Amino acid sequence: MLGHDLDRLTEAASIAAAHGLFVWFEPRQFDKDPEQTLAFLGSVAHAAERLRARYPGVGITVGTELTIFMSGLVPGNDYTERIQALALPESAGYQERLNAFLDRALKTVQPLFKGQITYCSGSWEEVDWHGFMGLAVGCAADERLRARGDVTGAGPCGSGRRSPCRGGRRRPRSPRRWRSAVRRRR
Repeated sequence: MLGHDLDRLTEAASIAAAHGLFVWFEPRQFDKDPEQTLAFLGSVAHAAERLRARYPGVGITVGTELTIFMSGLVPGNDYTERIQALALPESAGYQERLNAFLDRALKTVQPLFKGQITYCSGSWEEVDWHGFMGLAVGCAADERLRARGDVTGAGPCGSGRRSPCRGGRRRPRSPRRWRSAVRRRR
């Protein structure tokens, strides 16, 4: 469940959880700064924990491709400017800034929420997965970057960028293989 309105997010998550679905709270606040994002994550963690007390299948995603969707990691006023700025010299160090923010996000959420916590990274992001309970690599922005000609080659999502699935970890399934596995289970 993704959204920026906590009441609506919680209501939708409650309905899904009541029907036996595993629910990932995925708070989205486009173009907010780190402090605003952390404050919202704290509120989401409280709401998610209340729901998790009734339904065990609840998790939180502390963000999605934050290098482009949150201000302060990469220069730019909005996500389109930040996508363009990723390769510019003034963006140097964004991986370190992202991981410092994710560490703060974990420290904000973990005391308030006892369920699974993850982050949905863009494949260009080199996330330190220590402390997370799951791994999620997004492909949506990769398609936008590839369409603009900013990335080429093959890799997870065909981006040509390094996957955070390294160091002996199993690579995530490709979307085509995942859909095939889901069809076989039906």
